Formats: sequence, C-alpha cells, structure tokens
Amino acid sequence: MATAGLTSGKKLAKNSVYNLLGQGLPLVVALFSIPMLVKGLGTERFGVLSIAWMFTGYFSLFDFGMGRALSQDLARRIGIGEDGIAETAWTGIVLLFIFGAAAALLILFCSPWLANSVLKISPGLKKESMYSFLILGAAIPFVIVSSGMRGILEANQRFGVAGIIRFFTGLFTYAGPLLVLPFSTKLPEITGSLAVGRVIICAVYVVSCHKVLPPLKRKRFFKKGTAHSLLKLGGWMTLSNIIGPAMTYMDRFLVGAFLSMTAVAYYTTPYDLVNRLTIISASLTGVLFPAFSASFAKDKDYSAVMFRRGMMVMLLILFPICLLLVTYSGDGLTLWLGDRFSQNSCQVLQILTVGVFMNSLAAMSFTAIQAAGRPDLTAKIHLLELPLYVVGVIFATKKFGIEGTAVAWTVRNGLDMVLLFIVAGEVLPEIRPEIKKLNLMFVLAPLALAVCTITDAFKEIPLAVFLIAYAYFIWLILRRPYEREYLQGRLRALFGDQVKP
Repeated sequence: MATAGLTSGKKLAKNSVYNLLGQGLPLVVALFSIPMLVKGLGTERFGVLSIAWMFTGYFSLFDFGMGRALSQDLARRIGIGEDGIAETAWTGIVLLFIFGAAAALLILFCSPWLANSVLKISPGLKKESMYSFLILGAAIPFVIVSSGMRGILEANQRFGVAGIIRFFTGLFTYAGPLLVLPFSTKLPEITGSLAVGRVIICAVYVVSCHKVLPPLKRKRFFKKGTAHSLLKLGGWMTLSNIIGPAMTYMDRFLVGAFLSMTAVAYYTTPYDLVNRLTIISASLTGVLFPAFSASFAKDKDYSAVMFRRGMMVMLLILFPICLLLVTYSGDGLTLWLGDRFSQNSCQVLQILTVGVFMNSLAAMSFTAIQAAGRPDLTAKIHLLELPLYVVGVIFATKKFGIEGTAVAWTVRNGLDMVLLFIVAGEVLPEIRPEIKKLNLMFVLAPLALAVCTITDAFKEIPLAVFLIAYAYFIWLILRRPYEREYLQGRLRALFGDQVKP
C-alpha cells in the first residue's frame, strides 16, 4: 500500500532525524559566526544584516501557500497511487516562480522607502542598506522556487536529500558573510554573498528533484485545472503563510522603526538563538505533514496516534532545553557575546524562550489542521490574532522597549497555541482525549519556564524542582507499556531494525 511507505514508523523516525540534522547543524555555525560578525560589522551594520536575514526568511514563505499545497497534493497522489505527479509538480513550480517575481518587484519598489524613511538607520548606512535590500530582492524568486522544490522532495519522503541541502543553505547564511568579512564590511558585498548562495541552492534543488522524480525531465506541463486546484488549496494557506510569518518577523521590524538598529541587534540576536529551537518541531512536523496528508482520509485513528506521539516527543525534548536556557540565559550570553549583550538581551532571551516553547507545541496542531485540508481554519485564527498583536506589540515596544516586544510576541504565541489545540480537536475528534490528558502539561510547562525568568537569585531551586517534576512525567509515560514499546521501537528504527508502526 502506497500510504504505508509514507507513514511507517521506521521511515518517520529516520526522516525526523534527517530533518533535525539539516536544520540543527547550521546552528553550530551560527554560534561561532555571529560573535565574529557582530565584532567585524559593528552593532548597527549587524542589525541591518538581521533585517536582511528576515527578508530571506519571510519571503521564502511568501509563496501564496503553494509550497505546502504542492507537498500536500503530491503526498495525497502518492498515497492513493494517482497519476499526474510530474504535471502537478511543474504546475506548482511555474506558479511559484510567478509569485517569486512578484515578491521581488515588491522588494525592489519598497527598498528605498524602507532604508530612507521607515527604519532608523544612521545617514552613513542608508545607501548601503538600500542596495543590500535591492540585491536580496533580485534573489527572492530563487528562494521561493527552492521552497517548492523542497516540497517535492518531502512529499516523496526524501528528507535525507532535503536535509543535506537545507544544511548547506543554513551554513551559507552565516558562513557566506563571514567569508566576505576579511575583504569588505560593506553591506552590499555581505548580502551579495547571501544572494549568490540562494541561486546556487536553487540549482541544487532542481538537480535533486530530477533525480528523485525522473518524469520531471520528460514532462513539462502547466495545467490550468491543476493550477486552479493548487491555488484553491493554497488560497487559505496564503493567508497563514503571509500573516503567520508576518507576526513572527514584525517584532524586529517595529523595533527598527520605533527604537534603533542597535536595539534590533540586541533583540534579534537572542531571538535568532532561541528560535533555532523550533527546528525540533519543524523537523518533526515537516515529516508528519505528508504522512498526515496520506493517512488522514483513510485512517484517522492512526493520524491521532501520530499526533499524540509527536506531541509527547516535543514535550520530552523541548522542556528541559528551554528550562536550562531560561535559567542560565545571562551566563550563556555573557560567555557567548560579552557583558554588554548579556545586560541588554538576557531578559529578552528568557521571555522569548517561553514563547518559542508554546509556538513549538502549537506547530503540531497547525500541521494536522492543514494536512487535513482545512487551511482556512489556521488562516482565520491568524486573522483573528493579527489586529490584537499589532496593537499589543506597538504599545509594548514604545512603552517598554525590546522587553515589551518580547512579551507581546510570547503572549501571541500562547493564544495561538490554545486556539490551535481547540480547532485541531474539532478537525480530528480522535485526538481530543489525548489533548485532555496533556492539558496539565500544556499549562504547567510554560508556567514553570515563566517562573524561572523571575527567580535569578536562587535560580537553582526552581530548576531542581521542575526537573524533578519533569522526571516524574517521564516515569508516568514509561509506565504505559504501549508508550514504552513505541519509544524503544523508535530507537531500534534509528539503528536499522525493522519496526512496525
């Protein structure tokens, strides 16, 4: 059965690891690169570079939902053995290029306005910043097409290949500017390296997709019917893919508009650090999305099993990491970037860690809802949150600085988590009992992290208490024979034994 190939326990376990490594290994490069970039560029130039990274990050999702719609449709076709895979892939790629070209024109048009009027950039850096935004704008079509190509690989469960490419993408994001730094500290040259890297990565995706799906070489069709189907599916995903990331990246943009580019550096550096934890949820949900899509129509009970186990794995992995990060944020920042960064960014890092934890938990519900073919629901949630968040983050940033920005961002993620859990239970009623069982953890875990942000003097005491509670939670899980067998099976799967789902 085709679906089994997409949802088998062994394949999901291995692909989750591939996805995690592809997104996680660049973090090691970032840890070493960012201090050198801050020192070589200066705080304000690094702040502008952070905005440039934001552009490539946000506009990689500015594909009108087509990347995820393409992955969902291809996984469904593969799951039921339906024809037309190559035609669907080519139609999606053409649409993605059109959207990428539109996004590039938007950036090219807005770059002078952003650099000269919106962002608080010192006069000597305005021209450099404008040219940097223009350069990145020209690379956006390649960025967006790459996201569609990755969707093709993931729909075919080729996460090993996608993980390798994603690793080099993340590697060059930090290593590219670092390689240019000995020769120039000018922003156009720095961002130019990012643009060249994205073009090369797009070419690698093209070659990889041709190898994974050979019919792509022979069949190059653009079908209006298929385009209409993808646009219909991606229409609501469009809102989620624009509004959701906009709320994610809006904070640093507003810091740059209302405070300064130096404040952007103090805010985005801890943000980029802690946001890397989302690779854990992204690696898992990225694998589960095509699996959900393939199994949802035929076996909702198994979809519920995948959902519950995914939530359990995220809780077990993320909570201790976030707890340690919140407790020792000041010490870590001092060691990494020095006292000045620690004094300005410590509290921001602590607050954002709580938000990232809740955002990661919400990702599983978000993935299940969209894989079930109901992206309209996630879009409506984001439409509800957007005006509340805009008002909240503007007020908090003006009133309390970057710490207020972090609080607004975290509160929005908490609201998002709650609403997505409720909606996921409506879309997939089979998971309601499991969500109820974990409700206490969903409340207590973020609360425990929040407590650790305000107990600096005796931080080891709450740390010990919460770690003991965490150990008790693990013991409760392992008492259940089916959960113990599942965890043992996933470990065996990673080492090559055949394990049934």
